[in-house]
Amino acid sequence: MAAITITGKKKLKTISEEIQEQFPYLFVVFLGEEAQKQTEEKGGKVKALSFEHTLAAVRTVTPKVTTDISIHGLTKVSTLENNFRKEYGLNLQISYANEKGAYYTKGKLDDMTLTQLNTYLEENGYKKNHKLYKK
Repeated sequence: MAAITITGKKKLKTISEEIQEQFPYLFVVFLGEEAQKQTEEKGGKVKALSFEHTLAAVRTVTPKVTTDISIHGLTKVSTLENNFRKEYGLNLQISYANEKGAYYTKGKLDDMTLTQLNTYLEENGYKKNHKLYKK
């Protein structure tokens, strides 16, 4: 499994597709600060950032030294989410879906690696290749 390299020039849609290609039971949602606060405080439906933006266009932190994030199967969910917040000032949520709806990871799921979480969701009947946007 090849590592996914995240750069500021990539569209959010491309990042999402690359992650889902390697981890088909996962998908990502990018949230602005207000939407992130809502998920933490009261949950419910939130408005995600448009997948048509590049990462550079929506990030709120510009690193002094260009830092690319590398994602692979041994990356913990919480580590990936924290790295996006630290390096880009952006809220990335690893998510999953079933027939009832879509959910963000929390608790024990945040402590899993991407491969572990993908396998867990597959074994427990969650949706594969969930899409938030139309191609």
